[in-house]
Amino acid sequence: KMPPDGYVDNTTQIYNYCVQGFATGEAFLCGMVWFWHRTRDLPIRLCLTVHDSIVAYVKRGYEKQFTEIAVQSLTHDVYYYLGRLYNFNSFPAPLGVGIKIASHWGKGEETKVDVPYDPTGAR
Repeated sequence: KMPPDGYVDNTTQIYNYCVQGFATGEAFLCGMVWFWHRTRDLPIRLCLTVHDSIVAYVKRGYEKQFTEIAVQSLTHDVYYYLGRLYNFNSFPAPLGVGIKIASHWGKGEETKVDVPYDPTGAR
């Protein structure tokens, strides 16, 4: 609906509509597979996914490595994979990761990392 002031209701949802299925239907799943491969020999265990989130058990001392792997696998690896396999080289929004490390799920401060698409394919 468009009220008299000219602002369209649900504008944010309308603008994001075209990328929502892509984000959770393709990009996240690709990233999750990369994450699993990169952590399978480490004391980092993927235990749950919710929509476009990964919940993992991380052994003390591996927090930095977990963060680096999460950023790499959920952004750079997704760009690489989708470009290489599907020749998909245009992203309407940068991929990003929000990371919380805490003793319980839902606790802790979130660190956000946005990674713009790099057409050179650098990994």
